Amino acid sequence: MQKKTIRQLVIDFFTNHPNIEFEHAPVVDWVTEQRIAMGYNPPRDVWRMVRQLHQDGKLVKVRKGVYKYDPMYCLRFFRPLPKTRLCYNTISLKGVI
Repeated sequence: MQKKTIRQLVIDFFTNHPNIEFEHAPVVDWVTEQRIAMGYNPPRDVWRMVRQLHQDGKLVKVRKGVYKYDPMYCLRFFRPLPKTRLCYNTISLKGVI
């Protein structure tokens, strides 16, 4: 089995269950089982990674302690723009300042 970080395991869990709201227990239990199966010690704080993924914009916080992965939300707000669409302000600021 391929070795994965806790972050990768949490992302895998939520992407395999899109648009489903999850509380603490099922996420932590699944990630802990996967980490032990890989030969690592049990992770200490999986939920911290869930909160961090929410802060990074990868997960949606439904209410306190409940998160979900919404692929359309992540695409809509966090998709990087192609470099060809970036435009630079060509207006001169002479006399404005």
